[in-house]
Amino acid sequence: MISIKKDTIYQKIEAYNFVFDDALHTESTTSIYAYPRYAKKQHVLEQGFKIHISATVINSESIFDIVIPYLIKQKIHFKVVKSNQLLRLLNEDQFGYTQIGKFITVYPVSTAHFVVLIHELDKLLIGFVSPTIPSDIRLHINSIVYYRYGVISNTKNELILPDGSVVQDARNPTEPVPFWVKDPLKKENPVPKKKGANKLLLDRYILLKVVRQRGKGLVALALEVQKKKSLDSNIRLVFLKQARKLGELNANGIDAVNRLEKEFHLMQQLAPIGICPQPIDFLRYQGDAFMSMSVFGEKSLDEILFGNMLLPKDMLLKIFLCIASKIDALHTRYIYFFDLHPGNVLLNDFNEVLLTDFEYAVQRDSDFSESWDVGTQGFYPSPSVWDTLGKISLYKKMIYKDLFALGNVLAALFCPQWYQDVIQEKHQQQGSTFLNWGIEEALPLFPEAVRAICTKTNFGITEQYQSVRELIQDVQQVAL
Repeated sequence: MISIKKDTIYQKIEAYNFVFDDALHTESTTSIYAYPRYAKKQHVLEQGFKIHISATVINSESIFDIVIPYLIKQKIHFKVVKSNQLLRLLNEDQFGYTQIGKFITVYPVSTAHFVVLIHELDKLLIGFVSPTIPSDIRLHINSIVYYRYGVISNTKNELILPDGSVVQDARNPTEPVPFWVKDPLKKENPVPKKKGANKLLLDRYILLKVVRQRGKGLVALALEVQKKKSLDSNIRLVFLKQARKLGELNANGIDAVNRLEKEFHLMQQLAPIGICPQPIDFLRYQGDAFMSMSVFGEKSLDEILFGNMLLPKDMLLKIFLCIASKIDALHTRYIYFFDLHPGNVLLNDFNEVLLTDFEYAVQRDSDFSESWDVGTQGFYPSPSVWDTLGKISLYKKMIYKDLFALGNVLAALFCPQWYQDVIQEKHQQQGSTFLNWGIEEALPLFPEAVRAICTKTNFGITEQYQSVRELIQDVQQVAL
């Protein structure tokens, strides 16, 4: 479970005496919402139109102060994300890609009420800018108010069609209003549709396969077509990484676009020394940013671990030593990766390794403007761990964080089931390590020497590693 910080949004919710009760709405799968107390006594439709109001951790308080009093005055049923901390995680798609941006959800009592209410809310929120909600229809191009048709209180997540048949509410981003429901706003919805589906993206890219889609943007395999004045053109295979405006915006105003630009410049330094793929170009378009980079194999360590590929011990240690040597090379240049996990490790057919996703990497003497708990579940320590470290330097903490992640990468290599369980959220606690995963189950998979190395990357251990070089030396001894 997530430890909720009592930030300003949480305090506002407490002042209103809201209830934290997911039983009010079966569409909620986590306890991240608060409801007005009168909601318990109100009838809610089983299915219908819902209104979503998008927010960032920066504008959420202002939006709250405008919308919540309006809804309460009219006794309108709604729910709100109960802290800025949770809103940040929501916008990082920690609760699912379709949930991004959904700060306040409003439940009209009828379709007619929906039409009136969505326009009233839009008028109240003119001038705000927030993340796009991928599962919904935007009221208009400058609005932060969205809508979709779906399950509200149906306990089985089922939608009932006009003919009486039943389908699951898949929350399909391509169909926010099902074809069998009349959209009362369709004629007036002025959001422009994409024209020229066959047109090259940014006048140069053809998307072949979307590798990853998140709130901050997508990563895709693409063909870059470089047109010449003659009829000929050059074509090359690239990875294209998009950063969406306001994607994963933090409290310091840093968003995915800022991070991608930083990543591009950092990769320009690191690619020549064999740490990461070669960045090719950085482009901006309609507020978003795009970076193209060379293709180094098409598989990540994550795919190997989920593929249950059985590799011999010497091969596992060789792959790990390649990863650790890259991190050590970063540290010798006072660069800290900060977000190491198997999904950020690329392998080619020869099991050679490069690192990717440097958007959260930190260079010494640069401004540190990120939260300590960024990263992938299982590969960053619990924020409470930092309190046990005493007064140590900021950069020592960064070394420890990379070491912690390295230890869990090594554990994942030898025990992919632990990794699969963590990624599939069967281990809910933050800072989960293989030590939390029924050690009696892990023992047969772990050589004793490897388990000892993993243990020494954890916080609070007497013999905790102080550098990546120390870890590498011990792994090399095991590999002999």
